[in-house]
Amino acid sequence: MDETGWRVRGRSAWMWVATNRRLSCYWATPGRGFADATKTVDADYDGIIVRDGYIVYDHYDKAKPGSTDPPGLVGLGALK
Repeated sequence: MDETGWRVRGRSAWMWVATNRRLSCYWATPGRGFADATKTVDADYDGIIVRDGYIVYDHYDKAKPGSTDPPGLVGLGALK
């Protein structure tokens, strides 16, 4: 799971991604907080989230942190 700065209709936004071996999900939000992350990956997700050290990911209390090497694997069963 990751996020990066983005532009939507000329305004600042954040592009998020959650992916596994078969599928990638992208979503844009106006913010970079936990509420934005949970637009797609539920707050009670209890699988492994491969992510960087950004503090928002620490709010996934039930999730297990994964290494950022290899990058980008999150169970898509948590997607809304």
